[in-house]
Amino acid sequence: MLCEKIQDRLLTDHLDGRLSKAEHEKIAAHLKDCATCREFAEIAKTTLLEPFAEAEQLTPPASVWQAVRQRIAAEPRPQASPLRAFLGKLLALPVARKPALVLAGVVSVALLTAILLRQPNPCNLPGVVNLENQIDYVAALVGEDDDDNEGLETDIEQYFL
Repeated sequence: MLCEKIQDRLLTDHLDGRLSKAEHEKIAAHLKDCATCREFAEIAKTTLLEPFAEAEQLTPPASVWQAVRQRIAAEPRPQASPLRAFLGKLLALPVARKPALVLAGVVSVALLTAILLRQPNPCNLPGVVNLENQIDYVAALVGEDDDDNEGLETDIEQYFL
């Protein structure tokens, strides 16, 4: 990976002579140790620089640069998606607000999960209460008392057994 970065720098800023002194020394040290990058630098120099060494360097008039700047300024900037704009604003908030937002998000997700996954209590359902009333009614019709529960758990068991 280091060689890829060095080779990228060789093709761009190094050949143009626009590296800082520290970066230039770093690349020079790497080229001493790495034969592959040293060969790459030589090939880049011979194929990219030497053919243009004798070429006349022209400077465009200032009006050309001014026209380029105006055209760049006149181009519409690409619009960010609403989600990206929201996330950008959210990330730009001061650091003190971020924990509060995270906490609010976690609480919201937990509350929503609790509401959606809440299982209804079967004992509180109208059908279950009505069924118990019906069992008590049938037991009363046959003359069974609740005092005769001798180990039987429900009224229906008492009725059939």
